[in-house]
Amino acid sequence: MGGASEGTGAQDLADGPTPKPTWELAKARRHEADEEEVRVQKLVQSFSLEAQLGLAIARQELSSVDLMSRWFRDGEAKLNKAEWLKQLQALGLKPDSKSSDALFESYDDNRDSRLELKELQGILGRMQAAATAAAAEEERLAAVANMVRRRAEIVEEVLQAEERVREEEEAVAAERNNQPVMVQLGDALTKMKISVVAIQRKLDSDGDGEITKEEWHERIPKLVAVEASPEQLGSVFDELDADGGGAMNTEDLKAGIKRLMAVAVEAQADLARRKKGIAALRKTAAGKLAAYHAFEAGAWRERAVEEERERAKAAAEAAAAAAVAEKKTN
Repeated sequence: MGGASEGTGAQDLADGPTPKPTWELAKARRHEADEEEVRVQKLVQSFSLEAQLGLAIARQELSSVDLMSRWFRDGEAKLNKAEWLKQLQALGLKPDSKSSDALFESYDDNRDSRLELKELQGILGRMQAAATAAAAEEERLAAVANMVRRRAEIVEEVLQAEERVREEEEAVAAERNNQPVMVQLGDALTKMKISVVAIQRKLDSDGDGEITKEEWHERIPKLVAVEASPEQLGSVFDELDADGGGAMNTEDLKAGIKRLMAVAVEAQADLARRKKGIAALRKTAAGKLAAYHAFEAGAWRERAVEEERERAKAAAEAAAAAAVAEKKTN
């Protein structure tokens, strides 16, 4: 696997708890995924020309008949090295002349510097075998790269979900702490738990059947505690004073009290809806976090298998190299 930042690789899953999702971790995961994708690209570039040729044939879904008709369509029964290079380029490959010549020579059984139809027909199976092995290796590493990329995406999904919860909680707290004066008044009057008529009588304490703006400024602060300036209280009065005459009669005052209470009820209902939404967001965030932990555990298992496979491959290659060296010595 490509090099990961400290605290973000497979080892952290083996030695301790899954790392806490952070934007730094997400960045490290993205970097690791980029490295894996570069590794896949380098692998493809490192494939032998024979493997690249077999892959090109397979991806273009060319049959042996299609291939032979392409290579020998001018009626020539043989290809020289220059013609062979052109045919490789026609398949989308970009070999240099040295590698093209080397592959050509490996196929030229009779060493006449010409590739005959029967020679190429005989090596199609070899091409396919090389391509199959290369494709399997590419697919394996691509799967690892996709897994690492998904690890990065899941960390980001967790963080985004948690961020949405925080943003909504802060918005609701700000709304609760900065309620309009009409809402504050309506809420305070509702909490008195007395009838509208009783509230009206307390405000019309002199019993003259009306309340002026001056009386409103004097009596509201004595009746309920709200954080409001005189200007704000005056604005509420003007809003409730239907005819704008500067005084509310008994019926207008009752209607105004009811309106204040209704505004408060609607505000509380809106806060309740927002809180319910926050609960849903928390549930989503918790699900994302659980998915993250589950994926990390699975990723660790996959990485352990992958590392064991790579160790076995390295051991086999070392054993083969040692066998060749010993054979040469003897």
